[in-house]
Amino acid sequence: MSGRERGNGQGSVTTLKDSKGKKKYQVRVTVGSKFDVEKERVIYTSKSLGVFKNKAEAEAVLAEYNSSPYDLTNKITTVGDLYDY
Repeated sequence: MSGRERGNGQGSVTTLKDSKGKKKYQVRVTVGSKFDVEKERVIYTSKSLGVFKNKAEAEAVLAEYNSSPYDLTNKITTVGDLYDY
C-alpha cells in the first residue's frame, strides 16, 4: 500500500490529473451519512477542503483540519457573535 493510512473519518488525499498531465492533490473529508431505504445502503456526504499543488501542502491542510474540525469558513469572533449565530 502506498501513502499514509488514517483512521475512519480522518479524511483522504487523492491524486487528480489536469489536462496538461500535472498531478494535483485534493483533500476530502466525510461530513455525514444517511441510509437510503430504497437501495438499502448508506450514502456518505463529503466535502472538499481544496486542491493543492503538492502532497505535502495537502497533508498539512488535512492535519490542521483534524486538529480542529470545526467550520473554518464561519467567522465568529466574539461570544456575542456566537450567541447571535
